[in-house]
Amino acid sequence: MSSPNGSTPPADPTAAGEGVAAEASVPPRSAPFAPPTLSLYLHTPFCQRKCPYCDFGSQAFARIPEAAYAAAVGRELEVWRETLRDSRPLSSIFFGGGTPSLLAPETVAGWLDLIRRLWPLQPGCEITLEANPESATWDRLAGYRAAGVNRLSLGAQSLDKARLAGLERPHDVVGILRAVEAARRGGFSSIGLDLIYATPGQRWKGWRRELEAALALEPDHLSCYQLTVEEGTPLAARQGRGTFTPLKPGRQAQLFQRTRAWLARRGFPPYEISNFAPPGRERRHNDLIWRYGDYLGVGAAAHGKWTVCGGARVEIRRSANHRRVEDYLQAMARGEPPGERWRVAPEEAAAECVILGLRRAAGMDRAEYARWVGGDLLSRRGEEARRLREVGWLEWNEARIWIPEAGMVRADGIIARLA
Repeated sequence: MSSPNGSTPPADPTAAGEGVAAEASVPPRSAPFAPPTLSLYLHTPFCQRKCPYCDFGSQAFARIPEAAYAAAVGRELEVWRETLRDSRPLSSIFFGGGTPSLLAPETVAGWLDLIRRLWPLQPGCEITLEANPESATWDRLAGYRAAGVNRLSLGAQSLDKARLAGLERPHDVVGILRAVEAARRGGFSSIGLDLIYATPGQRWKGWRRELEAALALEPDHLSCYQLTVEEGTPLAARQGRGTFTPLKPGRQAQLFQRTRAWLARRGFPPYEISNFAPPGRERRHNDLIWRYGDYLGVGAAAHGKWTVCGGARVEIRRSANHRRVEDYLQAMARGEPPGERWRVAPEEAAAECVILGLRRAAGMDRAEYARWVGGDLLSRRGEEARRLREVGWLEWNEARIWIPEAGMVRADGIIARLA
């Protein structure tokens, strides 16, 4: 959370610059380029069943094609290593989904063994696996931990019986408690909880009880996401039929602001719009993405972003793999690229810096933005930025631009005005 006057971003001790004059200290586009940190994302596109609000790339199978998928991911990892041909070590590895905890520990162990042969790992490399309570058994979790996974992200989503039923989650509150206990017994000291709020009819008093219950489980990280009606989901269809009514925007905003303030007072300040952790316990992988770092996306529905350096030429490229498991497996079997690859134009890269960076409490790196378009955001969007600063919704110093706490409830609109 920002300081009361919003003058200094939480993770940046540099004193605030005055006005737009601070632009002079921003390195020009021709400044020497150091490739960003590299991370790896592996997607598990399998679920026990699809939740009505979910638009992630995942499918429910009667029988998961685990062996075929494990082999295909292994081949894609090898292709990526041959393609990149650089020596950057991996800062983090993230097994996301879908439901990675549906995979046998041997599958995860095999992937990690291959990754270690292909890339060096930074000391203390963060290796996270997402798990759902219904599949987070002690033997599975102990197997993941033995394979080298050192952080667990548990998809609890709610600690209230009625809200879990409304979200159509396949577990109950007791299942969440058992999963946390199994994670502790399995050797995980780093556990994060994912929660969804702003569901129909929700009030602060009940949500606060859930937050208290969550902190009582002693996690080191909380992700608290507002329920969003995504196009193409069953929830969107229900809204269209009039059988689902979202929480009113004013009440959503109230819950958002109270959640951030309440958790900050209890030692979990927000370091991003929806993520909270004690200082020093922030999730490295997610923060790297918001800081516009590089990450390879492996597996069906995975996305990636990486930097290509060739002399004075520096460009951003992105990838998006086939969403359907069948399409991904067929492409890998034929030796074809498992999706699209494209170059990101400089203007688009600069916009991505804004969209991602301003989500962080610490804000966006001005030099990173300038690298792609040869000019500072304040020189390109100066009039808009000054208006936002006058009403207390934007701040900056010589190094960074950030949204102070007073503006965070309007972050989407602020970002859209500056991107």
